[in-house]
Amino acid sequence: MNINILSIRDTCRTNLIEYTRKAFGKIPYIDEPQLLDLGCGTGATSLQLAELTNGNIVAVDEDKDCIDFLNSRIKKLHLENKIETIHSSVFKARLPEKSFDIIWAEGILNIIGFEKGLAFFRPFLKDKGYYVVHDDIKNEKIKIIQACRYKIKDSFELPADAWWKSYYSCLQKKLQELADSCKTDSTMLRLIQEEKQHVEGFLTRPETYHSMFCILQKDNG
Repeated sequence: MNINILSIRDTCRTNLIEYTRKAFGKIPYIDEPQLLDLGCGTGATSLQLAELTNGNIVAVDEDKDCIDFLNSRIKKLHLENKIETIHSSVFKARLPEKSFDIIWAEGILNIIGFEKGLAFFRPFLKDKGYYVVHDDIKNEKIKIIQACRYKIKDSFELPADAWWKSYYSCLQKKLQELADSCKTDSTMLRLIQEEKQHVEGFLTRPETYHSMFCILQKDNG
């Protein structure tokens, strides 16, 4: 992925960080927690979690360009001792069982499967550990959460227009600015057009982007 596209994605994604902070604030204080950020992408969430906690973060993503982008930011911010990155499928990453106080999953369960994502990573949580999920809103997911042996400790919906106001309008604007600055670069224009398809997908069905955070706790009962 082109560095300019990654930078645009990261900048716009940061506009949603207020909801990450809100979700983290609903977890009881844990001193020096161990966190796992699944599908970390360019690392906006990982970097925010590093600010919010005195613990350590393991950030996993199979996209090498995203991991390289995050590593460059980690180095720039001198966070090498706080954030460890793993370039791997989240299912193939070598992770020790019962080692994480918090697992963070913003959007990835929508890709890998909600039930599969909850069940597969449960063994890596410590007893009574927390699993924070940001996903689309579907009532049937409550039954899945219970079947996977988690308790819902808290939840909140994002405003209906949050994805447009905070992310996709930003993406649309910055992609156009980039296109205007490189009108003779056919390769870049092709990449920009491919990225614009994400905006077009949103505009086609904006109602499907209504999402919520769920703060789950591993149920050992």
